[in-house]
Amino acid sequence: LTVDDRFMGSGWFRFTQDFVECESYGPTIGRLSQRMPLNGPIDGMGTHPVVADGYLLSLFDWVEGEKKKLRVMLPSPDHRGATPPIIAEVNIDAVFLGRETVTVKAGTFATKHFQFIDDGSSGMAGQHPPYDVWITDDADAIMLQGGVGGYMQTWYELIALDR
Repeated sequence: LTVDDRFMGSGWFRFTQDFVECESYGPTIGRLSQRMPLNGPIDGMGTHPVVADGYLLSLFDWVEGEKKKLRVMLPSPDHRGATPPIIAEVNIDAVFLGRETVTVKAGTFATKHFQFIDDGSSGMAGQHPPYDVWITDDADAIMLQGGVGGYMQTWYELIALDR
């Protein structure tokens, strides 16, 4: 992982039915070995690239307006994933807002619109502004666009797609 061309860390994760383990190194943490019992199933691994957020949301059956609390392991509790890899558990709310037709530079698509909501109690590094995600309404579940307001002011949009 690099931030502004500066090495932050590197690591790997291994999951079993009962535990997750992490081996990592970073200038601020040195060499780190972790092992954490899972104590039940998780909903996924939140790897921080936004396409993974769309994929995670596509794994569940949703009813419009439904809110689910997702139990996810992350390699960083930082909102940008900008720390050396560590095991971080997050329990974040996701809401299915509905189906929409969306046009991005890559074209016009039938989508599912979701929103991640974190009031600061999820296990991440403080409250996260609402994060909207639109994925294709098909088996591919391609993330088309997403955005976060508040202090993050971030927008993502798919500009090209070849199938």
